[in-house]
Amino acid sequence: RMFGYTSEAELLQVDIGRELDRDPKQRKALSHPIEREGELHAAELVLTRQDGQPLVVLVNSHVVRDDAGRVLYSEGTLTDITERKRDVEELARYAAILNTVNFAAEEFLRASSWRDQINPVIARLGRATRVSRIYIFENCLDENDTLYWRQLYEWAAAGVTPQIDNP
Repeated sequence: RMFGYTSEAELLQVDIGRELDRDPKQRKALSHPIEREGELHAAELVLTRQDGQPLVVLVNSHVVRDDAGRVLYSEGTLTDITERKRDVEELARYAAILNTVNFAAEEFLRASSWRDQINPVIARLGRATRVSRIYIFENCLDENDTLYWRQLYEWAAAGVTPQIDNP
């Protein structure tokens, strides 16, 4: 069921190498140690569910050999750790954001003006939050007391075209 198929019969019709392997090199890399050592413990593997979503599993397996020592097949268990991996990644992201907030506080307290430190702060915040760009705008009033804003600072991730000069 963790693969998203409704029955064992449906799963048995699947070409594992083509439909479940997200990265065939990954599975091949795991096959060498299991053939050589005869077992595999807590190896992480990313597969593909029927709906195309990634499925992260822990593999525990051992081989069954014939009398001549040739591998007949392997048997074992797959444990779905997709949610656990997602939770760990999310906690790491939160930690990176909190570290960035701490960094920003230190930098702003150390500088004579926050403007002197804003570029390294927003760069670190952009990387921690995994966004493509960060803007800082300033609210202003014109001579008629009409509110408008102007863009003061921008950070853009690698490969993203900055837009600060784009009106």
